Amino acid sequence: MTESGGAFVSVTDEEILQSIPMLARKAGVFGEPAGVAGVAAVRRAVEAGIISRNETAAIVMTGNGLKDIKSAIRAAGSTIEVQPDMEEVRRAVGVSERA
Repeated sequence: MTESGGAFVSVTDEEILQSIPMLARKAGVFGEPAGVAGVAAVRRAVEAGIISRNETAAIVMTGNGLKDIKSAIRAAGSTIEVQPDMEEVRRAVGVSERA
């Protein structure tokens, strides 16, 4: 690290789980815990002043949230069940007609 000037941070499982719905809401990306660990780390690095808020960072995600449904449900806090029918999905999310 002294040669590259790099740094590292560690994140908790809770920070990772909090990053799943945050990333879904802000970017429309449904990631699995291993994939969003980088999101949690970037957030921690910004808080620590390692990365500036106006810098750009790339995060590579290799798995979607369907890879680990139990963690996704844990991160979401609550779920709703919907039959595989578009009208029922629209009603569940509060959309009355096709946008």
